[in-house]
Amino acid sequence: MIKRFLSALFISMVCLCFAPRAQAQDAGWSLETTREGKTNEKKNFNLNQQPYGYLFIDNDFFKTAPRKLDITWQWFYLGADGKEKEAQEKYLRLAWDSGLNKDGDFQMWESPDNWKGIEQAGNWKVKVAWNAVNGDGGVNRDGARFTIAPEPVSAILFLLGGAGLVTRKLTIRKKSKA
Repeated sequence: MIKRFLSALFISMVCLCFAPRAQAQDAGWSLETTREGKTNEKKNFNLNQQPYGYLFIDNDFFKTAPRKLDITWQWFYLGADGKEKEAQEKYLRLAWDSGLNKDGDFQMWESPDNWKGIEQAGNWKVKVAWNAVNGDGGVNRDGARFTIAPEPVSAILFLLGGAGLVTRKLTIRKKSKA
C-alpha cells in the first residue's frame, strides 16, 4: 500500500513538472504569464507570489508604428464548475513609445491591483485585448492560463508527514496482530 502511495505521488509530481506551456501567440505578438520584469513564461505560482501578464508586440508587426495602444486586461478565476469568474478588469491607453525596449518592441507587465484581496489557490486565466490607434493593428485578443498552488515545500512536507503517519499506523497494526 505504501509503495502504491509513493508511486502515485512520484508520478503526479513528474506530470506537474512537464505540464504544457500556457502561451497565446499570434504573428508578431504574444501574451504569457510570468513574474514582474521577467520575460520567461511561468505557469505555476505559489500563494505568496504575484502573477503578471507579459504582453509583447514586435515592432515589425505594424507597417507604421501606432501612436497609442488601447489595452484591456481581464483576470478570471476558474470556478469548480469551470466557468470564469471575473476578478478584475483594467483599461489602459498608453503611448506606443511608453513601453519600448532597446529593439523597439513593446513590452508590458500587468497584474491585478487588488491581488492580495483576490488571491486564492486554483486555476486562473488572464485575457488581453489591444487595439493600435493610428496603426494597422486592429483589435487583437488572446489569453493565457496559470495555476496558483500552495508552496511546493509545504505540500511535500504535508505528504511526507501523512506517509509517516500511515507507516506508523501499519506498524502498530502488525505488532498488535503478532
